[in-house]
Order: sequence, then structure tokens, then C-alpha cells
Amino acid sequence: AVNDDIDDDGATWTVVTTASAGGEGTGYDGIAVADVVVTNVDDDEANVIMAAPGGQTTSEDGGSFILQVYLTTQPTADVVVAITAQATMSGATEGTTNGATLTFNAANYGSIQIATVTGLDDPDVDGPQTYVVDVQVMSADANYHGFSTMITATNNDNDVAGIIVTPVVGMPAEAQPTTQRAYVTVVLESRPTSPVTVQPTSSDTNEGTVSLATPQVVFTHGDWGTPKTIYFEAVDDDVDDDGAKWSVTFNVDAPGESSGYDMYALSFVEVENIDDDVSGAVGTASGSTTQEGAIAQTVKYSFFLKTEPLGDVTVSLVSPDPSEVTVTSPAAITFTTANWAIPASFELLGVQDDIDDGDVPVVFQPTVQSSADIKYNTLPTLPAVTITNLDDGDQAGVLLTPAPVVGTPILRVSESGVTPDSFTVALTSEPLTDVVIDVSSSNVNVASVSPSQVLFSPTGPHWSIPQVVTVTPVDDNVADGDRPFSIDFAKAVSTGDSKYDRMAIQQYNAIRLDDDTAGVIVTQSPQGPATTVGEAGLTNASYTLRLNSEPVTPVTISMTPSNTNEGQIRSLSSITFTASDWSVPKEVVVAGMNDDLVDGTQLWRVTHSVRTTDVQYASVAVADVAFSTEDDDSYGFTIEYPDGAAPVAVLEGASNSFGLRLNSQPMAVVDVAMQATNVAACTLKTSTLRFTPSDYATPKHVLVEGVDDNVATAPRSCVVTASPASSTDGNYQGINVGAVDFVVNEDDVVGVVLTLRAGALTEAGGSAQYNVVLGAKPSAPVDVEVFSADASEGIVGTGRVSLNFTNQTWDIPQVVNITGVDDFIDDDVMTFDVAADYTAPGETSTPSYDGRRDIVAATLSTQDDDVGSVVVGGIAADTKEDGSTVEFTVAITTEPVGDVVMTATSSNEAEGVPLPESTATTFTQLNWKDAQTVTVRGVDDMLDDGDIAYTIDLAVSAPAEDPDAPVYHGYTAKRTVIVNEDDDGIGVVFANSTQNTSEASGKATFHFRIETLPGADVNVTFAVSDEEEVRMDAKHFIFTVADWFIPRTATLTGLDDNVADGDVVVMVQATTASTDAKYDQVPVHPVYITNLDDEEAGAVVRHAGDKLLTYEAGHGDASFTVALKSQPIDLATVVVTMTGDAREGKLDPPALTFTQANWNVEQRVAVTGVDDGGVDDGDVEYTITGTLTGDGLSTSEYRNAVFDEVTVVNQNDDHAGIVVSPLQGDATEDGGTATFTIKLGAKPSSPVTVPVLSSDEGEAVLSPSAVEFTPANWNQPRTISVSGRDDGEDDGDGLFAIQVGPATSDDAVYNGVSPAAGNVNARNVGKVEDDDDIPWLWIAVGIGGLVLLVLVCGLICLCMGKKEKTDSFSPEEREMNNMAPSSHDVAKSYADSHAASYRAMEDPPAPTPALPVFQDPFYDDPLSSPHGSPVYSNHPAHQAVDPLAPPSYAQSAYAPSAYAQSAYVSVQPFASLRTGQPAYAQGYGGPGPIEEPRTADWTPIPHSSKNPNGLVRIPQQR
Repeated sequence: AVNDDIDDDGATWTVVTTASAGGEGTGYDGIAVADVVVTNVDDDEANVIMAAPGGQTTSEDGGSFILQVYLTTQPTADVVVAITAQATMSGATEGTTNGATLTFNAANYGSIQIATVTGLDDPDVDGPQTYVVDVQVMSADANYHGFSTMITATNNDNDVAGIIVTPVVGMPAEAQPTTQRAYVTVVLESRPTSPVTVQPTSSDTNEGTVSLATPQVVFTHGDWGTPKTIYFEAVDDDVDDDGAKWSVTFNVDAPGESSGYDMYALSFVEVENIDDDVSGAVGTASGSTTQEGAIAQTVKYSFFLKTEPLGDVTVSLVSPDPSEVTVTSPAAITFTTANWAIPASFELLGVQDDIDDGDVPVVFQPTVQSSADIKYNTLPTLPAVTITNLDDGDQAGVLLTPAPVVGTPILRVSESGVTPDSFTVALTSEPLTDVVIDVSSSNVNVASVSPSQVLFSPTGPHWSIPQVVTVTPVDDNVADGDRPFSIDFAKAVSTGDSKYDRMAIQQYNAIRLDDDTAGVIVTQSPQGPATTVGEAGLTNASYTLRLNSEPVTPVTISMTPSNTNEGQIRSLSSITFTASDWSVPKEVVVAGMNDDLVDGTQLWRVTHSVRTTDVQYASVAVADVAFSTEDDDSYGFTIEYPDGAAPVAVLEGASNSFGLRLNSQPMAVVDVAMQATNVAACTLKTSTLRFTPSDYATPKHVLVEGVDDNVATAPRSCVVTASPASSTDGNYQGINVGAVDFVVNEDDVVGVVLTLRAGALTEAGGSAQYNVVLGAKPSAPVDVEVFSADASEGIVGTGRVSLNFTNQTWDIPQVVNITGVDDFIDDDVMTFDVAADYTAPGETSTPSYDGRRDIVAATLSTQDDDVGSVVVGGIAADTKEDGSTVEFTVAITTEPVGDVVMTATSSNEAEGVPLPESTATTFTQLNWKDAQTVTVRGVDDMLDDGDIAYTIDLAVSAPAEDPDAPVYHGYTAKRTVIVNEDDDGIGVVFANSTQNTSEASGKATFHFRIETLPGADVNVTFAVSDEEEVRMDAKHFIFTVADWFIPRTATLTGLDDNVADGDVVVMVQATTASTDAKYDQVPVHPVYITNLDDEEAGAVVRHAGDKLLTYEAGHGDASFTVALKSQPIDLATVVVTMTGDAREGKLDPPALTFTQANWNVEQRVAVTGVDDGGVDDGDVEYTITGTLTGDGLSTSEYRNAVFDEVTVVNQNDDHAGIVVSPLQGDATEDGGTATFTIKLGAKPSSPVTVPVLSSDEGEAVLSPSAVEFTPANWNQPRTISVSGRDDGEDDGDGLFAIQVGPATSDDAVYNGVSPAAGNVNARNVGKVEDDDDIPWLWIAVGIGGLVLLVLVCGLICLCMGKKEKTDSFSPEEREMNNMAPSSHDVAKSYADSHAASYRAMEDPPAPTPALPVFQDPFYDDPLSSPHGSPVYSNHPAHQAVDPLAPPSYAQSAYAPSAYAQSAYVSVQPFASLRTGQPAYAQGYGGPGPIEEPRTADWTPIPHSSKNPNGLVRIPQQR
């Protein structure tokens, strides 16, 4: 058998056999063999295999499991497997396969195919559910067709019992509890098995309640998944509890519910209210002004709180300016929960002062001192009040004594100090802060003032005590005449008093009397008619000159001798006096003039002339000074020796001379004859001399010549004599001249004499030939060896040369050759000696030649090729006074033998100096080839002396043995010229300045000094271009020669001007004054200071609270105040024009004008609500804006100024509705007519038609049956007549109802509206004989068409009831009885007059449903009830007795007046109440906003004749 995968049990197959025996002859070939049928035993069984490896669980949230399916055998045809999830026994579908079918064939039968089983969701809490997954097979293969199986699965539940509450939507508002509500939606999480009730409950019914429209919600099996809305309403109170939160708890009631809701835990949400109460206060002042002076005026400032505090609120009031207005009592006021709405007062009192402060407004700002109520404890502001203290006439001013007079010098002072002067300064009114007045002299060189500043203080020194200012003259030593000047006052400075700040003060005119005269003082010593001087000028004389007073400009005095042949000025010929040395005597030195004439003593004088531009000195005469010159001349001769004394030396073969001159000028020619003695020794070359009157003083020389003998001998003498003088001038005729001794010296020397023959000695090897002879004739032959004494400079021959001389050849030249030797030393033309050794045996001369070694006297010179010098390098630039340096190099050109030191020195150390390291520079044999640097630094001398040239001198020292010492030692020729560039100027320099002041007294400083040393004191005075912007603390500064370099500090303070003039640039200009012409009136660059403005243009708007509140009725005007933020410039005015919404409010005034005088005074603008003519437009909010304009360019800063907007809410007093008046009169069967009126509560936009209909026209008919109201007549009452009809039956009074409305109109507000009073129920009074019952009038007033029944007594009982009831009323009730009985407005007026401080509130909307209103039996008109309103009851007994009463509590359609301090309600009970049962009612009461309903138990008044109906009365309470 062949194994297969098919379920083919019993399959058969045939074995076919064939025989083949080719060639076999017996017949086997092709023999037939029978087939054999074989039946297999099968091992395959058809089956469908299913497995869920992950388990067989699903879930309602979509959880699934996988079902794996395959066949066990190979099918013979396609096999289709259908898998289906079956419903449970309860019919619930718990799972799905989504109709899965799997197809298997012969190819894929063994492959696993997958089907997914998914759980299905339901809304029930049913726990795990078991269900069946069914498998059905279809196939042509009989083994598989009809096969079926199943598996069990479990579907897990995902449902729980729960409530879903959405977050709270919206915030309920206290002001509109029924219209502005919050809500949540509630839905169940699963389907319950029985109804589930969700009951919301408020955690704080004082803050909020659950709307009665949705007191609870019920979820059933059918609507459990439908969200249901629950509304929350805020409860109005008087407490500022904005953001008050309360919670709503949801209770679940589900008895018998089996899925878990019966035990469900509570849920809750939190609700936050929108409060309509704002903490604050309302303030009212009894007046706006107090008065300085004897008459004190008190103002009471009263206020009360706007809301009831949670705890005591203590308010204090402190005067911000007790010097103007004080708080006399009390110090603080405490408001409690009982008196918070009752006004309390502070008393304010004006204070007397001596200050010119005008009418001073003082803003009193009450503050909360403490409170347990955080809203009040953190209240930013309470209403402020401005009280103006009226001034009593104080006038700010400065009082000067004596009073200054324009053009007249009131003050006179003298330079001698004999008549100093003074004046006093005082204020005329008390300043607010210190007042500082700077006092100065217009010319500090003429006079000074002390003190230079006076201070007046409100405390001390007392402002009214005069302060003395002394004027002290300056003695200037100048004859400048009487000098006028002025005492100037800077504008007063008072940072806190605008009246005194920048106040101008009139100057004093003054004059200083001069005590100086112009003149020259001459002082001669010794004193006498004439001072003697010598003719030779060897003895000088002198005198001194000085000025009598200081000159304005330099004064030059020139001196001139009267006889210049006899006298001379040895000092300068002119002397200049300046302002600095005018008093220092200056010496004039004179001497005699030598005239060589014997003329005796001569007299002469020195005259003076004055040159100056000083008009006082230009015409001054100076006295002459006398002198006498003594003669020093005599007759005779003077011999002048060439060496200063005799004898006169002369050399053999040479000549010499002496000079001869006359001692004085001859009158004629003088001749002198000369002779010589010993002619063997000397020869006279000049034999006669002649002197004339013109050349007598010129020495004439006598020449003498020595006679040469060629032999070395001793010196010889010779005498030259002169004959007596010959002249026609008798004074000189025969005068002896005298003799002159001469000595003749030997010129012959033992030794050799060398003279250059040819050539030149050089260090480059140049040679020269020299002639050699003996210096004196020898007595015997002489052998001479000639050699060089310095072989480093030159060589004779090859070393030594031998020569022979005789007494015949001694003077015949013999030639020797000498060669120069090279070196590196600058020894210039170097001289060296030639030495000679002599050999001369037998030579007898004295001295002898024999054995001598001489250094030849005539030294030789070698031409040097080394130039020894100091080389100074160039300099690139000059020095500067800023301390910068320059450099130059120094070097030597030849090698020194020893160290060469160069010392650098400056010719002017005030201009430049070598640096210390450059002072001494040393060159050695090692570094002589290297140049060295000399560094020079410029010196700042602080003088404006221009560019000054100076030199750096090099002094060189070298060793004495240095052959170059003449070159290097003592070298000073090398001078480097440098110019020190001046950096000093004449002027004032500024540094380290802060350039900004501010109007908040911000200060700026700058530092300054003069640039250079002055020749005299320099006064620097500053002027400020705008003293209304900036004040300079000190304006005058002095620099002296001792402290000129010390910077001074100038301080400027910004001044506040209350004007928004922007940042102002102020120029500070300095001027100089000095007797040093360089510093007098020097141009100075100005300093610019910016004074930063601290004002801005704009308007300050103030008002109480965030928004102003007005009313369409026009009462309770609101207001705000406006003032400018800054003062307008110049005399301009600023107009503030305000606009709002003219349809809602009126401004009074609409525009305000501000000037420089009242710019900061708050002006009040009243805002009055405008009635819109009855339109029910709700509360309208609008803003008041403002524009600021000026009347000139100077107010341009206000053109874009800011005006803070004011928000105003105009409260609506119109309410759309139909107003029905009470029924007047009776409709009777005998023709009596009753009436009532109808009008609209607010103006409609379209005509409104209101129908009226009687419920029983058999009892009464109405006329007209409808009325139409238009926008023009909407508020005009329309009368409806009710006429009774006689029915002819004795049926008593017939009751019927009058239906008013609903209205029809195109105005959606009015269309379908019925009156708040609903139907008017009336009766038709029967005839007297037909009805003996007491007549009653029932009036039923209801809301939303429900009936409100009112029982009224008959006319007789009514009259009696009025009297009896009135007698039982309290005084307050009797006062209310006097009110007019017909108008609610009257009730409001009454309330306004008794409780004006309580804010008005509108009547609350009528709630629904409504119950009958029971009219007070003592009054026909419910509005006239002294208890303030109709009465109502919700007691169950009423429902049992009254057939018209609806099954709910009653509430009035017309609430008690919100203006009354208390509300009274009275109940007209039925018979059941007359038994003394308690009655219940809900009512509203004031003061303040309409409150939440309050319930009270009332005790009935005992039934009596005064109370026949068993009335109950509530005591006066809220």
C-alpha cells in the first residue's frame, strides 16, 4: 500500500499481470494472467482541528482571542469551515467572528488558518458571560461535509455603576441669580436595572442653591445615557466675597437596583460665584474749604462702607499736611457688621501759618488701619476728599534794608577801609523749606561781600530776622579813580517752596572811593646835591626808582645823561614797572666817562621820561638826579712792556719791541728821540717817535734786534734810552721818558737740528727726508747717531743713522730718511722725537757734545690716517612736554688707549633731560666700534612758553696718557639741538564731568583748572544760561600761583519747574579776569548740562471705585476729578474736552480749562445718567474719553497728552412688561362700574396690543376689550371699565376673573407677554335686598397667569379697621401711614428721605409660580400698606381653605421696597389661622441689596375687635 493523507478507508486497487517469453515454444509467451484486486487498510481519519493557544476569553472593550483551524486529512474537494459566535440563553450577543469562513483544499488542508473571535460591548453591569463559538463544515468530500463542533468562550464585562458629572460651566452671578447661572450635565456610566435618582445638594445655601427647575434628575433603563442638566444659582448677599466657592454634592438613590447604583458613593463639584458686591466706602464732606487766621472753619468728612464686612474695619485718617489742615477728632472710626452702613465723621480744621502758600489743597486719604476682613484689610484706597485751606494774605518776598534805588549808589565804601558799609536781608513770609540767596559783588577786584550766602529757614535762622551783609572794599593800589560796582543777588533757591524758588531780587548800586595817586619815587644815596663818580668808570653810583601806585598797564621810565662826555648809564637805559613789581625799587647805575683831558671835576644830570598807556602815569614828571665826574688825567709818558715788565727779552737774530704813549692828550705834536747802548748785543731799529693830539693814546713801538754770534754763550744786556720830549705844548716840552732794559738770549744750542727737506710722514708708510745740522759750532769733530724716540710712530733710516760734523761742516745739512708707522689710534698728526747720541772726544765747547744723548728739540709729525672724533647720530623728532622721549646715537671713530666716558647734559633741564641710563656712556678698547644710544625726555614746565630749543652737550673724558686725549678728553663741541614742543596753553580745561542733572534735584559736577602757571591770581566766574533749570552752587573761583594746578569742582543742581518742557540743555559759560594779561578775558569753551525733565504732559483722573455708577432716573450723580500732570509753559492754557455717550450720560461741565495758576487743582466733573425715554436696554457701560488742547505753540506738549478713560455704568430703570393698576371701585348689578388701568413698563419698538377679557360676561363686561400702545404713548395709562350686569337672581356676589393679555406685537420682547399681576379677579356685587352678606372685594394677582386671591372687608369694617389698626401701630408705622396710597415712587421718595445713604436697588423679578396675595384688610391699596407690600403665605392651611390657592408657596408679585430700612408684611389668614396656629411667610427686606428669602415663625395677634381677622405681625427685622 502507498501511504497518502486521504481518508479513503477500504480503497482497492488491481494488480495486472502480463507474460512475456519470446521464442518460448511451449506457449508461455503471451499467456493471459488473471488480475488480482487488492484492498488497502487506511490509516487516515477526516477531522477538523481547532485550538485557541491564548485562551478562549474576550472582553467588552474589544478584547479577542485567536482560533487556529486545520484539517487532519487531504480532502477530495474544497472544504469550507464557517465559524459563528452564538447568543447566550438570555439572548445577549457577547462575541463575534465577523462571519469568518475558512476554505481548505488538497494543497492547504494541513496548514493552520486563523479566525479571530472578538468580545462585544453592552451597557449592562453583567459580569463575565459565557457564550459558544459554533463551527459548521460544508464540502463535496463526504468525509467532511456536515461536520460540526463548538468551543466555549467567556466575555469579560467592562461596565461599572457610576455617575459622570461634567465640570461646572459658567459662574453664577449674585446680581442675576435666575438668569446668569452655572450648570453641569450628569449621565450614568452604565445601564441601571431600575430607576436611579441623582439629588444635588448645596453645601452653603447662603452662597448658592440648586435651581428649583432641576432639583433632581432620574435616569431609567431607557434614558440612562442621555446627559441631563442641573443648574446652580448664586444667592445674593451684602458681603464682598468675590470668588466665593461652594460645593454641590450629588446623592444617589436607587432602591432595589442590582448593578451597584444603590450603594454608589457621593460625588460633588465646586461652584464659584460672581459677586456683585465691591468692598469700598462712600464719602461726603460738609464743605470743601477751611480758613487760615483767627476764624477757624471746621469741615466734617463722613463716610460709610459699601458692603458688610466680615469683621470690624478700623479706618484712620491722617492729615498729609498738618501744617495746613489737621484732623481734630476722632483718630479712627471702627465699622462693624452692625453699623457698617451708618455714616461716621472726621472733623478737619484749618491751620494758621505765615507762609505765602496760597490756597492749599490737602487730599485726605482714609486708610484701613486693620480689619479681619481681608478685602478691607487689603483695600488699596478709600474715597479721598480734597480740602482747600484758604490763605490769609501772606506774601512771599525779600526785604532789603536800606531799599535799593535804581541808578543811585546807595552803598559807598573807601579803599582805605575807613567807611565800610552793610545792608540787611530778610524774608516777608515764612518759607516752606530753606531759602538760600547767593550774594556777590559784580567786581571782586573792587569789593567783596560777606557772607556770600544767606540762609533762611522755617526753624532757624528765623526767616523774619534780618541778616547783615558787609561790603568790604578791595585796596588795589591802583590809581583807578572811584569805581562803581553792584551787589548782585542770584535768584533765591528753595527746593520745596515754589514761591521763593527762583525769585528775582533787585541789585544794589555801589561805589568804591579810590585812595591811590600816580607818581614816581626817586631815592638817591648818599643824599646831597650831587653824587661823585670817577672819570675812568671804575667807581659807580646809583639811585632807585619805584612807582607810587599800581599801574593799570606797564610803565617804562627811560634815563638819559645830560652830558654823555662826562657821564653814562651803566645799567639798562630804561626800567619797566608792572602791576606785579611796581612797588619794588629798581636800581639805576651811573658812571663817569673818561675823556683823557685834564679838565678837572665836571657836573651833569640824569633826566627821565615816562612811556605808558596808563592815563594816570602818562603825564607824571620824574625828578632829575645830579652827578659830578672827577678828572683822572695827568701829563707824562707810559711805557708798555710786551711781557708786562722789564727787561724785554730778545733772541739772537730776532727782534722785540716795547710801546710808548702819552698819558693825556697834548695840545701839539710831541717828538721823542731813542738811543741804544751795547750795540754788540742789540741793534735799535726805531730811532724817533711822534705823538699828535689824535693818536697820543695809541702806543708807538720801539723795535730792537738781537745780534747773532753762532756761539753758545750766556745772555747779554742792552739799554734803550730816550731824549727829553720836544713839543710846543709846554706841558710836554722837556719831559723825560726814561730807559728800557733789554736782554739778548742765545739762539745757539748744543745738539742736532732737523728740518724737513722733502716728503711727508704718514701712517700709511709715507717717508720724508730731513736735513740734519748741529745747533752750535763745535770745537772738535762730532759723531752723531740719530734714531727715533718713538718707534710706534716713526723710524729713522732702518733704525739708526750715523753722521759726522766738524767746526767747518757743522751747519752743512746732512740728509736722513724717516718713515711713518701705522696704528688704529686717532693720534692725528702725531709728533715724536728723534734722539741723538754724540761722540766728540776733545771737544771743548760748553756744554760739550761729547757723551750727550739728546732728544732733538724739533719733534717730527706723522700724518695720521685715523680721524678721532665723536659721531653723534641724527634725531628723528623733537621732544614734547607730554613726557615722550627721543633718541640719538653716539660713537667714537678710533680706538682709545683707555676708557672714554661721554657725559650727556642738558642746556635747559626745565625743557628736556637725558634719562639716567643715558647720562654717562663709556667706550673701551673692546666696544669702541659700537654706537651707543642717548635717550632724552621732554619736561613739562606747565608754562605757556612756546616751543623751546635746548641742546644736549656731550662732555668727553679720557686718560691723560691717551695720545688722543686732545681729541676725546674735554670734548664739548658735539651739541645736539632739540626743540621741546610746548603743550601748555592759556585757558581753562575741564575734566571728569557728569553731564546730566534732573528736576528731582539731581546733581551734575565738573572739574576744571587753568592750564598753566599764571603771573597773577586768576578769577574764574561762571554764568548759567537758564537759572530756572539749573542752579550753580558756587560761581566764583580763584586760582593763585601756588594752587593753580589744583582742580576745582563745580556742582550744579537741577531745578523742578512743574512743566513738561522735556530735557533742557543749559550752557555754563566761564569768564576769566586777571592782572596777568595772558589770563585776562581768556576765551573759554562752554560746558553743556542737560536737565532731565520729570514731568509729563497729561491729565490725572481720579474717582472712587473702578467704575462710576449713574441711574437713568437721574438721582445719585457720580463724579470724577481732573487735574494736569504738569504746568503749561508760559501763559498758555490747556483745555480738557471730554466726551462720553450722550444717550446715557451728561457731563457737567464737558470741558475744563487749566492755566499756570490752577493746573494742579482738581476740577470736578459731574456725570448724570440720562433717561432713554423708557427703553429697556439694560445697564449700559460706556467710557468717557478726553482730549487736551492748548491755545499756543508753547502747549504743544499737551497735544498728544494722555487722558485716563473713565468707565461709567448707567443703570436701567425701565423693565419691559404690562403694568396693571389695582381695581378701583365696585362693579355692581345695579350699574356700578369699577376701573383699572394698563400701561407698559418700558418703551416698545413696535405697537403693542393688549386684550382684556372677562371670564364671565354674565357678571360684567369690559370696555374697551383691547388697548394699543405705541412708542409714543406706551407709558400713558389706559383705563378699562368694568360694568356689572344684573342677572335678576339672588345669587349673592358673583365672582369673575379679568384676563389681561397676552399681548401681540412685532416687538419680540412684548409679543406673548402677560402682566406680572396676571388676571384681575373681581366680583359683581348683588343688590342689597338680594345679598345680606358683608361685601368683600377679592383681588387675585398671580404670576404667569396664576390667580392670587385677596380678601377685603366691606366699607364699614374697612373704615373701622383703619382706625383700630392705626391706633395699634408704633410711631414708625404711623409715620408710614401718612404716605400717599397710590404710587410706588412715593414709597421710594419716603425711603430716600430716611435712608439716603443706602444705594438704590431695583425690584427683583417676580418668581414663578406665585400664590395668592392677601391684601391688608385695613388698606385698599396694597402699595399704601405701612408694612411695605402685599402679604402672602405658604402655610398648608391656606391651601385647604382657599379653593383658588395653587399647590405651592406664595411670593408677592410686587416685592417690598428696596429703599425701606425694614419691611413689614402682614398675613390675612383664613379661619384655620384664627385659631392661633403659627403662620409662615417669605419676605424680602432692606437695607442694601435685595436679599435672599428669609422664613420666620410669626405669632398671631389675639383675635379681638381691633384685630377681627386674627392678623399676625412681624417685629421690625431683616
